[in-house]
Parts: sequence; C-alpha cells; structure tokens
Amino acid sequence: MEGIVASSLSIITHRRIISQLDMDECVEDTDDCDVNAVCENNIGSYFCECAEGWTGNGTICTGYVSVLLYLSLPTINTN
Repeated sequence: MEGIVASSLSIITHRRIISQLDMDECVEDTDDCDVNAVCENNIGSYFCECAEGWTGNGTICTGYVSVLLYLSLPTINTN
C-alpha cells in the first residue's frame, strides 16, 4: 500500500513541476493565433481555434462581413 501512495505522490509532484515550468503562450501573447481565434494553452504548447462564425486553421481565420445595402426607391407624391 505504501508503494501505491508513494507513486501517486510522485505523479502529483511531477505534474506540479510541469505546470510551474509551462509558459502560457495565450496569456503571454506569444501565440500566433489569428485575432478572430481562441487560444487554448496546453502543457508545452498551445492550440488555436477559429471563433464562432469564423473558419480556418486557427492561425488564419476568415469569415463573412455583413453588408447592408440601402436601395433608393422612387418616392410617390400622393398630393
């Protein structure tokens, strides 16, 4: 039983060391994600995913720009 506890503690300690050494590229703003992407930090790396309404690989996201066109309709004088 003591061996199992010791193994569990060493795994927990190992994870804490890794998380302390990991740099969060998303927070540090060192990622290359597109401005229209969401950055997700992973241990030792990061992942970019285009935000909702945008498509692409995360480093390049494209979307649709809504453009409203106003048409001039002739006015009718009812006087």
